[in-house]
Amino acid sequence: MRLFRNPQLWLALAKEIWERNRGQNLQQVAASLAFTTTLSLVPMVTVASILLSYLPRVIQIKNAVQNWLLDTYMPGGLNTQVFLYINQFSSKAKGLTLVGSLGLVITTMMTMMVIERAFNQLFRVQKRRPFINKIAIYLTATILGPILLGCGIYLSGLLLSAAEGWTPALTFGLGLFATVAPVFLAVAVYAVAYKYLPYAKILWKDALSGALFAALAFEIMKFGFGFFLTNAVFYKTVYGAFAIFPLALTWIYLTWWITLAGAVLVANLPKIRSGLIRVIRY
Repeated sequence: MRLFRNPQLWLALAKEIWERNRGQNLQQVAASLAFTTTLSLVPMVTVASILLSYLPRVIQIKNAVQNWLLDTYMPGGLNTQVFLYINQFSSKAKGLTLVGSLGLVITTMMTMMVIERAFNQLFRVQKRRPFINKIAIYLTATILGPILLGCGIYLSGLLLSAAEGWTPALTFGLGLFATVAPVFLAVAVYAVAYKYLPYAKILWKDALSGALFAALAFEIMKFGFGFFLTNAVFYKTVYGAFAIFPLALTWIYLTWWITLAGAVLVANLPKIRSGLIRVIRY
């Protein structure tokens, strides 16, 4: 409660956490995850597209997911080009044999393994997760993740479309929901990641606190990065048609940095409650 009454304590808390976690090499870990994500992006999108192809009305669901990601994840000026390249690569990958498709799934799961290892490092986890549990979590995220996300986005789009012509108050309410829904969804995704990715006992309130921080920081970063894209003409002048690649890699790096910063906050919240980290500096 003292944190809410005295905003200066937030700065003291941030400084204390930063000092205690300086050896975690957050920048290097974020850069490593950004590189890994770039290499595995096409396999992950291809696996998700194949899974969505087994759902009814696949074209509408796939387009709904892609349009939602275009509007919410990447800032304008970057999203369309990135998804254009990803769709081109993934469409070619769909012609793979059974062995090739299995390779895509293995690549996706190996990416999750790298992410889990990074989270365990931040949470200072010493024990390893049992192999069976690890595979179960990876398969659940790989198979159910795209399906649940696609169905949820598609049904939300149907609801908003059906709401046109209803009473103005109800239409306004649904429009407001559509505006804030990406933030709530980001909080949910971050919270699940912070809760289940580290092989440690994480309280839901800690996971939600870190998720709220990461989601809000992500929205601020997206606004700032979009402003940068509209004014950074020199990137297009220097790199030309290849400007999309360093910009996309920078965006992925910043996304991972915020994600890891939220994980550091979650890992330190129990220490704050126990008094190992003192936030009173005045």
